[in-house]
Amino acid sequence: MTKEQSSQLKEFTRINSAFIIKNDEIAVMAADKSVCAFYNPSDMTDFETPAHVYNVDELLSVIDTLGIDSKLTIKDKVLMIKNGNKQLRYVLSNETTVPAVSNKIEEKFNELDIDVEFTLNKIELEQIKKMASLLGLDEVQITCSDNKVTANLCEQDNASSNNMSIELTGTGEDCSVSISVESLSKLSSGTYSVKSSTVGLSKFESQDKGTLRYYLANLSK
Repeated sequence: MTKEQSSQLKEFTRINSAFIIKNDEIAVMAADKSVCAFYNPSDMTDFETPAHVYNVDELLSVIDTLGIDSKLTIKDKVLMIKNGNKQLRYVLSNETTVPAVSNKIEEKFNELDIDVEFTLNKIELEQIKKMASLLGLDEVQITCSDNKVTANLCEQDNASSNNMSIELTGTGEDCSVSISVESLSKLSSGTYSVKSSTVGLSKFESQDKGTLRYYLANLSK
């Protein structure tokens, strides 16, 4: 496991602490299904056998403590972590405790009509997160009017709240899509290409990590 892979998996624990670590596609879903993320790691050969982990954050801390260069082997639902003269036996969870996340959410999204597309860059995303925390704001309204896309940070159901607007690079039909700040806060720092459908889902695809994508449930109105 590389430092980059470990860092991304740690980011995923903000969505859910339990998910399957494996070589091909790693998927994690929030308990309330508001956020789902997919990531295809490169060359994570230690996990040719999928590892069902109930507390990924704990496991990553264990590996980091013994050394990121530790040798990992999996057999009979046990992960052996060895580094020099140190060896640790880490018991993995079973499939009922850590179920697989279906990729049907991606299939569902691909069937939707896209109403607005835009770019949310790293600085804009971090400013939204920070300003929301400073002012207690919990909603981002993405509006498209006359092919002009704007992100409006506000307090849900409070027209008189503090607010901030950011004009984004994008295009689309005249529409409005609302996303919770809590869901946005789960995204790893970076720049994203975003596609939103007014019927319920928004896809955030990383421009920095080609295989990283998030699906966020829109707020219902």
